[in-house]
Amino acid sequence: MKMASPNPLPTAKCSSYPREDLYGLQTPSDTYSQSDGLDGHEEDSLPGVRIQSPNRSKKILNSEVGISKISDQETGFQRLQILYSLSSSGFLQEDTQTVNLMLRRTVYLGAFVSVITSISEANERAKANASTAQTVLLDRRYLSEIMKASLKSTVKLTVFATTAFHLSQAIAAYRNKSSVWEYGIATGLGLGLTGVGNGLRHIAKLTATGAIVGVVCGYVTCQVLGSLGMSQEQRNRIRIQEYFRSKSEPSTDSPPESYR
Repeated sequence: MKMASPNPLPTAKCSSYPREDLYGLQTPSDTYSQSDGLDGHEEDSLPGVRIQSPNRSKKILNSEVGISKISDQETGFQRLQILYSLSSSGFLQEDTQTVNLMLRRTVYLGAFVSVITSISEANERAKANASTAQTVLLDRRYLSEIMKASLKSTVKLTVFATTAFHLSQAIAAYRNKSSVWEYGIATGLGLGLTGVGNGLRHIAKLTATGAIVGVVCGYVTCQVLGSLGMSQEQRNRIRIQEYFRSKSEPSTDSPPESYR
C-alpha cells in the first residue's frame, strides 16, 4: 500500500538586504529575518527557530551597538562632507549653521566697535587742530580715515573669526573628538593671519599668543560642551541616531538631504 507523502515542513524566510545606505550598512526589507534569541514580535515555525519582524532588525541598527559601529566606520572625510553639505538655502547641518551664526554676530559686533573706536580717535585728532578754517578739510579727511580704519579692522576680525570657528570645527569633525588642540591651532593660525604684512616676528608672536589663548578657551569650551552633552563625539552619535530613526519610523517625510 502506497503511503501519502507528509506535508513539507514550514521553513523560515531570511530577510533580504537589497540596498545600502550612506554608511555602507544594508537596510532591512519588509520580509522576515531569522533571529538569534532576540526579543520582539516573533512566531515559532520550527523548534529552536524564531522568525523576527523587520521592525526588530531596524531597531538593531538604531541600537547603541549599531551607532557605535557606524561611528567607527565613518571616515574623517565623510564627516567633513556631511558637515559642509549644502542645499539651496545654505548649509544643512545644525553645527555649521550655529558656527555661521556665531561668526556673523562676531563680525557685526566687531565692525560696530571698530567704527566707534575710529570715530573716537578721529575726534581726538580734530581737537588738536586749532585752526577753524581747516575744519571742512579735516572733516573730509577724518571721514575717509574712519572708513579705512573700520574696514581694515573688520577684515582682520573676519579672517580671524572665520579661521578660529570653522577650522576648529572642521578638525574636531575630522577627528570625531573634541579637544583643546583644535582650538589652539585654529586660534593661533587665525590671529597669526591678522599680522600678515608686519614681519615674520610679529606674525610668530601673534600665532603663539593665539595658540595659548586658544588652548585655555578650548579647555573651558570642551568642559562646557561635555557637561551639556554637546561634544563632537556626542553630537555625531545623535546625528547618526536621528538618521536611522528617520529610516525606521513610519513617515511620509524623506530623510534629511545631508544623509543622502
